[in-house]
Amino acid sequence: MLFLDCTCQYYCRLASCLRRRRYCIVYGTSLFRPQVCVSLFNSRCFRSTKRFSVLEGSKKWTERRVCAVSLKSAASSDVIKSNWCLYVSAFLFTVACLLPPVCAYFDPNTSSELTLQTLLDKYTSHYTIIGLQVLFSTVHSGFASLRPLATKFLGERLYRLGFAGCSLPLAVVMIGYFVAHRYDGIILWHSHVFPGIHELVWLLSFVSFYFLYPGTFRLLEIAAIQKPELHLFEKGIIRVTRHPQLWGQIIWCMGHMLWLGSSFSIVTSLCLVSYHFFGAWHGDQRLEMKYGEKWRKFKEQTSVLPFVAVFNGKQKLAVSEFLNPAYLIVTIFTFCLYILHPNIIQLFGHFG
Repeated sequence: MLFLDCTCQYYCRLASCLRRRRYCIVYGTSLFRPQVCVSLFNSRCFRSTKRFSVLEGSKKWTERRVCAVSLKSAASSDVIKSNWCLYVSAFLFTVACLLPPVCAYFDPNTSSELTLQTLLDKYTSHYTIIGLQVLFSTVHSGFASLRPLATKFLGERLYRLGFAGCSLPLAVVMIGYFVAHRYDGIILWHSHVFPGIHELVWLLSFVSFYFLYPGTFRLLEIAAIQKPELHLFEKGIIRVTRHPQLWGQIIWCMGHMLWLGSSFSIVTSLCLVSYHFFGAWHGDQRLEMKYGEKWRKFKEQTSVLPFVAVFNGKQKLAVSEFLNPAYLIVTIFTFCLYILHPNIIQLFGHFG
């Protein structure tokens, strides 16, 4: 059965290849060497090698290039497409873990006597923030995974209150620790001395909040005043990307890394972006399990990368959708945060 299945897929892909005018001509005097690979993970690949033909009445060999027919399991291709956020997440987290010893090696204050003790003394905060991020990620995504089971026993409102009660304190601890140790490690650049950098960082932070808080459309649900529900909607910022929090976090991290320039800020940013890429993958998996075909249709009409669905004609931006009271709330909140920023720095100045 496996052989028949492979053969059917081979001729289907071959027919597709011929329809694209990529002809595979088989000569009677040609040497055709097919290469077949069947793996244990249902990833089948047929690749036709080059055919070497012998011209009649001559000893000259000629090389004829033919189309390479590659058959991979559709499931394998879909896995790669749907899991790319997970791969990016793992890569960024690995870089974050490896960055402290690299910085310690190039740090002029530690490079001459680089030992494990020296690394731990000066770069403990780097691994502490990584540990805090792992703890927060475990709690946040763990509770999200348990939502279908937990809501059966606790109900939607009680689940949301418990979810917020566990996640928010950890988030506050992470913010406080970041503020207190933001200049730890080695300073890689001093961009704040250049004119206009302050305004650029402020603009990046301002824009990032429009992506970070799309949930302001449902403030009553966030506060658990109304019964929380999972929504599939295509309007406003969701037309740009179905994971606005991911890109809002990237924009926020870009601004703060640009301003601070410390290895600690880079490690923190890598961890935050890594988790948001994981969250994008994890969220897609959970929604597909819950909504099935409805989610797959929504997924087809949206994109993870910003503006891809718009450029492909699947979405059209409407200015009226951005004229929403929720965006006014985000704007007021952002300005208040900017005004109170010195007080926040002072409050968490000696945290950790």
